[in-house]
Amino acid sequence: MKTIIALFIALFIAVFFLSTGNSFAKGNDKLYNNVIVNKEKQTVTTTICRGQDDMNLVPLTQHVLKNDIAGKPLERISYKWDARKKRWIAVQKYTYEYHNNGHLATIYYSEWNKSTKSWGGDIQYATYVYGSNDNLTSVLGTNRIENFDLSLK
Repeated sequence: MKTIIALFIALFIAVFFLSTGNSFAKGNDKLYNNVIVNKEKQTVTTTICRGQDDMNLVPLTQHVLKNDIAGKPLERISYKWDARKKRWIAVQKYTYEYHNNGHLATIYYSEWNKSTKSWGGDIQYATYVYGSNDNLTSVLGTNRIENFDLSLK
């Protein structure tokens, strides 16, 4: 099961980096990433920048992954750089819930609402279903919850 979760996360990150790499890289620019691990807060912050060398970098995106004590993801928030305001702007959030046995139960997805300055609104989620031998049997399709406050998670 841990392998399935790890593969899912690795696949998601790989697809994201490939898609952002193609859209962010310009001309001779290269993409650079900086990873900061904070063991006290149990977070991994990855910042992706663009530039022709490692001295004159332009920030693009930042991803903050918060893990539980066992290293399982609890929350992943993505930000984009607002060059005009010179600050990170929240974009999307994934929240992970687990069954008592540690198996992934649900992944929630939401986008930052600029108007209300909060997460929520139209939440999408996927539910993981396990059989009697704790084998993953299916993932129920993306569903929506309207006006759901994800901050309660």
